[in-house]
Amino acid sequence: MHGTLPEYHPSLESAYWREYHIATPGMSLSPVEKPDTSPYLIHMTGKTEIASIIRGEGAKPPVGAGHGFLRASIPSQSKGNYFAKVVCFTESPTFAIDFFRYRSIDRWRKNMLYGVGFAKEAMVKKESSQLYISQRATKISLSLSMRHFSPSKKASKMTT
Repeated sequence: MHGTLPEYHPSLESAYWREYHIATPGMSLSPVEKPDTSPYLIHMTGKTEIASIIRGEGAKPPVGAGHGFLRASIPSQSKGNYFAKVVCFTESPTFAIDFFRYRSIDRWRKNMLYGVGFAKEAMVKKESSQLYISQRATKISLSLSMRHFSPSKKASKMTT
């Protein structure tokens, strides 16, 4: 690639464009290709909560060793306007996830410095359902219907 993609002109056509084309699949985009996204989905939580997730506490039926559990709940920040139980994730780049502690005093108070992450591509392969809910264009949340996960280095070991 040579600098910035210039404005379109018919004389440049496809051979020129191919030098700039980003062919990375959408679920694998990195902050280099698209600065506001990550190829990962991360559930942010506090120190006590991450330990509980990793131990699989509250799972019914109980999960085996090497598996964890994310409990769906109604988001506390919904202020009574949202009643579905969800597990919330961010697709923000990993270098930017501390933003959420600066954005919400509740998240700061809960010391949400910990997280459970999954590769988006692995989640799609596992056919996890994705639902984007938006009341305003600036407020989009992503929730995945997921019951169990394996806290291994490979997100592909997740079980539902």
